[in-house]
Formats: sequence, structure tokens, C-alpha cells
Amino acid sequence: MFTGLIKRLPLRVRLTVWVVGIAVIIQASVGMLFYLYQRKSVSDFFNDYLQRRSDAMMERIQVLVPEVTVADLEAIAAAESKHAMFHGFILTIYKADGSLLVSTRQTQPNYPISPEQLRDAVARQSTTFRRVPAREVQRFDPEATMARGIVRGFTAEDGKRYALTIVTADSYAEQLIGLVAWALAVSVPTGILVSGICGWYIAGLAMRPLQSVTQTAARMTPESIGRERMILPRSSPEQEKAELELNRAMDRLAAAFAAQERFMSNVSHELKTPIAVLMTEAQTLDARNAPREVVAYIRSSMDELRRLGSMVDSFLLLTRVREGRTLTQHWLYPLNELVMESVSHCQSMAAQYKVSLVPRLCEDREEIMTLGDPALLRTMIDNLVRNAIRFSPEGGKVNVVALKERNHLLVRVRDRGPGIPESIIKRIFDRFVQAPEEHRRGRGHGLGLEIAQGIAELHGGRIEARNCSSDAPCGDGDVTCGCEFTVRLPVGAAQRDIEKERERSAPSSRSSDQTQSAEPSAVAL
Repeated sequence: MFTGLIKRLPLRVRLTVWVVGIAVIIQASVGMLFYLYQRKSVSDFFNDYLQRRSDAMMERIQVLVPEVTVADLEAIAAAESKHAMFHGFILTIYKADGSLLVSTRQTQPNYPISPEQLRDAVARQSTTFRRVPAREVQRFDPEATMARGIVRGFTAEDGKRYALTIVTADSYAEQLIGLVAWALAVSVPTGILVSGICGWYIAGLAMRPLQSVTQTAARMTPESIGRERMILPRSSPEQEKAELELNRAMDRLAAAFAAQERFMSNVSHELKTPIAVLMTEAQTLDARNAPREVVAYIRSSMDELRRLGSMVDSFLLLTRVREGRTLTQHWLYPLNELVMESVSHCQSMAAQYKVSLVPRLCEDREEIMTLGDPALLRTMIDNLVRNAIRFSPEGGKVNVVALKERNHLLVRVRDRGPGIPESIIKRIFDRFVQAPEEHRRGRGHGLGLEIAQGIAELHGGRIEARNCSSDAPCGDGDVTCGCEFTVRLPVGAAQRDIEKERERSAPSSRSSDQTQSAEPSAVAL
């Protein structure tokens, strides 16, 4: 689950997460080692200090044993507490057999070590450091959480062996260790934050070439491949070499696209003549006295020839659109008329499929004009309307809406069909892309939408497709399902040309109203 969540994040975020994750592991490991090292260093320092203080106490105690008293021990402990980093000392002297000789404890003392260890320290005259429960020293240091003890064997003036235990509060050591822990608690989150900032910056630097490639790829179309140049951030000779190789690859793609389009055009032209000959011969056959099987064969052949001819025409139109880097002729044409002409062209197909076409025209006070090739624009809308009719159920309706939205002219074509499968909705404008069931039914060739998109791009616009649902209704708010295609054409430059044309034609149009009653539906620029 966590891996799937990481994969859905943007690449830059993923790189930053990995950098931060590695930094957290490194900082946690280093911080733990640092903490353990500092804890041991503090413990060794206080053990060494306690060792020196015990040496001073031992010199005074050795001459007093065995007649040493509690008052003597308290005086020695008080004298050492004045210049020690401890709040106080509890001194206890044991005999060689482990029995108590004298102690500054007010209650029966508890051994800081076991009797066996105590006897061993007495026998070997060794020194042992121990961690002692805090209750041993809470009499003079109530806030102590841990105590430190030392056990030393020695030989007194009487020649007998004894053991001295010194117990003191470990507050100073705990405070130092607490400061280390606090420093780590502050530095580790700060280090993680700094790692995140550095990781985000480094990921941005690493992704700059990829972002440049992505932006160029997003702008790239079959028409722009030969003209679009890849420009990468220049930070090293390797970047320049990568840019050169990418541009060479784009040149090879441009050459391949051009060769493909030439091949399609040549093949389509070569196929058009034999198809026309076969169609003519099939139509001139006298089938009045022919058997029923022959008549059915002729009709089937003519249907397939018409279908093949339609496909060839589509290829030719597609080649014309893709090769037409710029429009050869520009016309100002009313958007409403384009929509109504397209509805009229598709009316017979709608009647065949028992689908009603519902146009809704732009209601602006001034007539909205498009700039471009009216024949191509009409073909574009025809393809969208016919596609909507093909996928609409019987008795359904197809809405064709014309409107103006800020700096764009929009034509929305909406059906009530099953919608576009999510697996192909992003590729719906690619060549030969169809739903699997449409391939089986043999409806269309998968070229109409690509032709429509090519015409839109040729006019500086684009076509968008989306599925409708009850949660996000399309167009008029109808909650039934289906899909909606939206043609978006720029209006800025075209509208300026329209206004200039109206200014030029305004005086002449007023004078010509008296002599002319007809007005052309298209104006050539």
C-alpha cells in the first residue's frame, strides 16, 4: 500500500522523499552512535572523578579503621562534598566477612552489590563501579533518578582487610546526558528539514532536463516535430551532447512521419482509381435476371467498395490536414451557420439511427464569426456529430451547442451513449483507436476523430473529450451518461479581423442596402 502511494506521487516529490528517507536513516544511526558515545564518555568521566575523590577519602579512613565512627565518616563526606560534582556521599565500611562495620546510612544499608562480589572486592583489593537505585541517595537529593557507587577494598592500619562503598547521586551526569538527548532531539528534526529542502532543490536540478523534455513533448504534434527544437539546461558537455542527440532523434521522427504521410497519400491515390472502376462496373451490371445469390454478392461488394472508398477519402483528407502546416485560404464564416449546416448534413444519418439532433446557437447580439477554411471546419463538426449519432441509443438525442467563452469559440457535441472506455479516452484522437466492440461491429475506421483534431489544430485550436455522469453532468446539466466533445477555437485575432472588416464595409453596406437584397455568407480575406 505504501509503495503504491509513493508511485502515485510526482517524480520530484518521490526523489525528495527518498533523499529525506536516506537522510533520516543516516541521521538516526549517527545520532544513536553519538548518544551512546557521549553517555559512555560522561559515565567514564564521573567514574574517574569519583575514583579520585575516593582516593582522598581512603587516605583519611585507613588511619581511623577500626575505631572509625559515623561522625568521622560524615565529616569526611561533608569535606569532599564541598569541592565535588556530587550533592553528597553515603559511606559504608564492611569487614572481610561481609558484616557491617560502620555506615552513614540512617537505615539498615542495602548492599549496592551482592555479598559475593563484596567479598571478592575485599579479597582482591579491587575497585568496582556500580549503578545504584536512586532511593539510596534521595535523602539529600530528592530529585535524583539514579545513583553511582564505587566499592574499594583496602587494608587498614591493623593489617586487616575491609571494603569501602561510596554512593552518590548521579544528577550531574543525568543532566549532561539529558542535554545531549535534547541537542539530538533538536538537531535531528532540523537536519531532516534541511535534508528535505536540499533534496527538493537537488531533485529540481536533476529534473530540469526532464522537465524541458516533457514540456517539448507536450507541445509536440506530428506537424511540429520537424520544427520543434529541444533545449536543455546547459550545465555540462554531456547536456549539450544529450540535446544534440534528442534533436537528431526528432529529425528522424519528422522524416519518418513525412515518409508515412507520403506513403499514405500515394497509396490512397493509387487505390482511388481501381475502386472507382469497380464501383462503376458493379453499378452497370444487369442483375434483373441474375440468381438471388449473385444479386446479394453484387450488393455486398458495392457496400464494401463504398466502405473502402470512404476509408480512402478519409486517408486523403487526413493527409491533406497533416501536410497543411498552414491554411491556404482564410474565410470569415458565421459559427451558427457552420453548426446548422453540419446538423443538416447529418440529419439523414440521424434519421437512420432514430436519433434526434438538438442544435443550440450562440445568442450574442453580434454574429460570431470563425476564421479559417469553412469546408474543413464543417468536416470537423460533421465527424463529431456523426460519431455522436453512431454511439447514441435509439430515441436518444445529440446536442450541438455553439457559444463564445472569453477568447474562444466553442462547439460542444454531446451524446447519451455508453461513453468512452477509460482505457482509451486519453488516446481517442489517435489513428485507428476504437473500442473493442466497435472493431467487432465494423462501425467506422478510427480516423474521424483524428481528422477532426487535425483540423482543429490547423486552425490553432483543439478538441477535448470527457465522459459525463450524474456527478459531473455535461453541457445542459442532463444527468444521463454519455460523452461530450468540445471544440475550442481561438477568437482573438479572428475577431480583430472581423471588426476591421465591419469598419471597412459599414459605409458601403449602408449604400448597397438600397440596391442589393442578398448578402454573401462568407467573406474572403
